[in-house]
Amino acid sequence: TTIDYPGAKVTSPGANNARGDIVGGYTLPDNTRHGFLWSGGSFTAIDYPGATTTVPSGINARGDIVGGYMIAGVAHGFLWSGGGFTSYDFPGSTSTQAYGISARGEIAGRYVAGGVTHGFVLSGGHFSAIDFPGASYTGAYAINTNDDILGQYQIAGVFHTFVMSRRVRHEAHYTITDLGTLGGSSSIAFGINDAGGVAGAANIASENAHPFLWSAGKFTDLGTLGGPNGSAGGPNGNNEAAGPVETSTTDPLGEDFCGYGTHLVCLGVSWQGGVMTQLSTLGGNSAQAYTLNNRGQVVGVGETQVRDSSCVAPQALQFQAVTWGPKPGEIQVL
Repeated sequence: TTIDYPGAKVTSPGANNARGDIVGGYTLPDNTRHGFLWSGGSFTAIDYPGATTTVPSGINARGDIVGGYMIAGVAHGFLWSGGGFTSYDFPGSTSTQAYGISARGEIAGRYVAGGVTHGFVLSGGHFSAIDFPGASYTGAYAINTNDDILGQYQIAGVFHTFVMSRRVRHEAHYTITDLGTLGGSSSIAFGINDAGGVAGAANIASENAHPFLWSAGKFTDLGTLGGPNGSAGGPNGNNEAAGPVETSTTDPLGEDFCGYGTHLVCLGVSWQGGVMTQLSTLGGNSAQAYTLNNRGQVVGVGETQVRDSSCVAPQALQFQAVTWGPKPGEIQVL
């Protein structure tokens, strides 16, 4: 089954939930970017009224969606629930963006005030600012049902990932854990599950980025398909992850699909049951996996064999949004 958002030249998934609902963005021929929800085999447009750009970033099990929109060049956060929008701006901020939403509806994001970026959590209608000690930048990107908050901070130009956790819900004080790296200088995370497991990318000693899973205080290098770089999204409730990794093969068309500047073939993989599985393309050379849900359904993009003159160099082939699984070998074009 092939499903493209009507009139779009590019459709890109961003996040999914356990029901198989997917949120993401699509780009029209005039290069305007809009949001979508794909649920039950059909699309719903997610466009904040009057916005020039709407970008959904997260969806919870109930189908509540958070993200950001732009009006007159200013970014605002939004919640889309029950078919209606609620706009959010951190008090006194010049820019607000929502990234993640828990099953209970708590929202994590970041805001800019006085030229400095801070993280926030919105719970029960109240904002709480998050600033990592000594950091010039702090952002909160996800929150789970146990109130664990996943974020990133910057000190002296170097980014690290952190988790804020507390023993009892509504306890006033959090414990902050810097997840560290795989021997290099920086790390970035893309998701946290309800058990506190985290997936992302961390630099190794050579400063190449490797996909990682952090669980129960243990950092695991998930590896690549022979190439120098990769990352992992998720994890789902089973501590399984998915992401794009490089191979050791030079892309025959000179593309740089993984975006590391190496011009190596990039492929989507999943890590399930301790096994890394390579995911198929749509006939082209490369693909990227982004994340997966508890059913093991992976979302991402795959290249076709069709050359597309509208692509920005070095990209040459058309690519489309896809889901892989949950059955082995199953792939569906969105």
